[in-house]
Amino acid sequence: KIVAVTADVSSFYHELNPGFMLKDEFNRLFDLELTDEEAKLHRLFITAIQAWADKTPLRKGLPVGLPASAVVANMALIELDRLMEKQVAPLYYGRYVDDFLLVMENGAGFDSTEDLWEWLFARSDGLLNWKDKEREAVRFKPAYLNDSQILFANSKNKVFLLSGEQGKRLVESIAWQIYQRASEWRALPNLPADARQIGTDLVAAVQKDGEAADNLRKTAALTMRRAGFAIKLRDFEAYERDLPPEIWQAHRHAFFRAFIQHVLVLPHFFDLSTYLPRVIRLATACEDFEHLRRILNALYDLYVAVDKHCAATIKSCPSASSPASADILNRWRTQLFDSVRENIIAAFPTRLSRDGKAGWQEHMAEYCPPDFEALRIGQYLTV
Repeated sequence: KIVAVTADVSSFYHELNPGFMLKDEFNRLFDLELTDEEAKLHRLFITAIQAWADKTPLRKGLPVGLPASAVVANMALIELDRLMEKQVAPLYYGRYVDDFLLVMENGAGFDSTEDLWEWLFARSDGLLNWKDKEREAVRFKPAYLNDSQILFANSKNKVFLLSGEQGKRLVESIAWQIYQRASEWRALPNLPADARQIGTDLVAAVQKDGEAADNLRKTAALTMRRAGFAIKLRDFEAYERDLPPEIWQAHRHAFFRAFIQHVLVLPHFFDLSTYLPRVIRLATACEDFEHLRRILNALYDLYVAVDKHCAATIKSCPSASSPASADILNRWRTQLFDSVRENIIAAFPTRLSRDGKAGWQEHMAEYCPPDFEALRIGQYLTV
């Protein structure tokens, strides 16, 4: 009989004040002596992040995307690690930044989530407790994080009471899914015999409950499967490195069409937006300028749809201090199109083929609407 707990911190990067790494309460946790130069570098680093945070609406937090942010975030929860290892002594404890998994024997006979958390609170020396009387979140508050809000929201916390054959079946089912996923990632990419198979592999018909639909009446929508898309994109990047573009042109174009139709649309774009730069580089490197133009036009239509139908806010930012929606969208647009331009320039072939060059001149001369004047890249590529 075991109990497994999964939880992660709400808006962790946004709520964390990096200044904790300069506090005596934090430094006393380590048997570490810094030289004067190391102490100065450490102070400059933390001060630089704080200076960045002061210019944000929240006036706190860590920059998302900065590799060093993960180091700071990991250090913030070191007391949680020590608590779990020394006071709880679990069968297994693992943490990835703000997301942790705890597995223990269910010797106490827990019957509910609250029973488990109360048991953990009693062994936490006051580091863990309910946020308020409503018990909607668990607060982690060591002395060095008194000016940060570290909350494990109940909506993200899950407790599994596993025993007997049913528990084994659940674990075995998850293990099998992991094995299949890992096997796909390890396998060498095979080029499908039929290019029409590309779209079918990427898109699935689903019912309202998210299950795969097996007839037309039950079908509610088409959805792009994230894992399948990531694996297919990885394969296509391997083809780009190893094969002449003309050999797998039909497969590549089918992939681009599926990407335009099912990813560059609301609301799916925001689930797969991290893959956009790689798709842009793939189209550019293979000299598929016609499809590159279609991708850019679809991206422009997407921005127009967001601007027209959506209101933008900054996560965890109080509404009183949040910038206007139009300002946020303008910043997002600038960041998005700068990224597109940089990835086109980065992947542009050093030597164009005869057909590719003609395709570039034909399609890029008129590829972008007037509103995208900042995105015109012909001048950069010419230079």
